[in-house]
Amino acid sequence: MMRWSGRTLAAASALFWLAASPVHADPTPSFSYSWDQSPATIVADGAGTGSISLSVGSGTASAPSTIVAANLSVITSAIAPTLDTYTNKAYQLTLSLTDSASGQSGSFTFNGLVNGSANTTSSNLTNTYVGPTTLTDHIGAYNYTVELLPAVMPSIGVTQGGISAQVTAALYNGGPPGGSSSSPEPSALILAGLGVPLAMGWRRLRATITRFGFA
Repeated sequence: MMRWSGRTLAAASALFWLAASPVHADPTPSFSYSWDQSPATIVADGAGTGSISLSVGSGTASAPSTIVAANLSVITSAIAPTLDTYTNKAYQLTLSLTDSASGQSGSFTFNGLVNGSANTTSSNLTNTYVGPTTLTDHIGAYNYTVELLPAVMPSIGVTQGGISAQVTAALYNGGPPGGSSSSPEPSALILAGLGVPLAMGWRRLRATITRFGFA
């Protein structure tokens, strides 16, 4: 009668359960973030005394979320009919995002131009993004995507505005959040390490089955 050794049974059982066990991902991954701006203040053309300050955001959130990139404030002493003007004033916003589970970080950089005019009683400013407004980076177990939303520029009689961004995340292997990951697992490493001994054992087992007529 053929006998299975306890060691063989234990190894086979362990490998079966390790290989069959999926890795589950958080369906709402959390992250921390901070923005940086350049310049911190956009100055008016020529001899104008006005400026637009960019006060950037930071904090923690879970994807998907809308986060504040920068609050915009117009500062001016120009009295109508005098205007402070802004012509193709370039700025850059850079987001540093850290995935909470892995501790890994990524960087997303966006550019824009401000045009228009403002004084103490009115403002007429426009924003134009230059280059991509949606960027994706693989951070931890996820592809994080950051999309800049249309800027809210200070309008006539209003001196506050802002730029926000939508942050979403998806498993980098394309699997659904909360599903199984096809990433290399510890069980796969164990399986690879035991592959040679198990292959030898299997050949012996097949020979035994054939010898005793179980094939």
